[in-house]
Amino acid sequence: MSSQGTRLIMMKNFILVYLLIRHLYPQIDCQCPTATGWGEGPLGNFCYYINQSISKTWEDTLSFCSAKGLTMVRIKSAIENTDVQSLLQGIQNPNIKSGYWLGVRDFENKTNDGYILRNRYDDGTKLLYWFFAGNVPKVDEAFAMKLSQGGVTNGIWVEQNRSDLNGVMCQKEKQFLTTEDTTIMAPTTPSELFFEETTTQSIMVVFYYILTILIYCFVIKETTSAPTTTAVPSTTTAELPGKFL
Repeated sequence: MSSQGTRLIMMKNFILVYLLIRHLYPQIDCQCPTATGWGEGPLGNFCYYINQSISKTWEDTLSFCSAKGLTMVRIKSAIENTDVQSLLQGIQNPNIKSGYWLGVRDFENKTNDGYILRNRYDDGTKLLYWFFAGNVPKVDEAFAMKLSQGGVTNGIWVEQNRSDLNGVMCQKEKQFLTTEDTTIMAPTTPSELFFEETTTQSIMVVFYYILTILIYCFVIKETTSAPTTTAVPSTTTAELPGKFL
């Protein structure tokens, strides 16, 4: 079989597997929720939840995001910083002190690592990007993206006491979202968002992904192991055999 024929068979099998997945698992979706407070920046790698009315301490924001199956916003590049900045533009939250909390803080048990390495994401991993403003942050404080009362931000991170009340925003990678993730249950307060984790669905996604790989490998094995037919020149002509298909 020619390489073109092999590619066609592979393509057909991938299409069949894709249609099977969409039929058995229709809730797979890489779109961000459309509920109030949700959005995505131009980069499109993350879905962000930004509450425009409440304010919390840094620890309470961490707990809030974690309880919903989300994380605090961990900005790891200048492009991601611009994404978040674009989403915050125009928000006027009268309850915040200086801006919206980021998943970045100074860990006092990291003092021997120096200024930059002492400041880490909320999960304790080292910063890959920072946009600090002003002097060296004080030990054990946290950071927020500055947002004026007029809803203007330049994307700068400002040092804040972790007990200060600032805006709440969380994030989640798009490839882990399903339509069931985006279902909002009846909130206890108008500003609260609840998430329902779907572990079984994640397992099913992995299962169908592995199934796709197995089909791919099977096609390759069948096409490469097929015996090669040796052409026998005609006894009535001196011409060489033509191109085999």
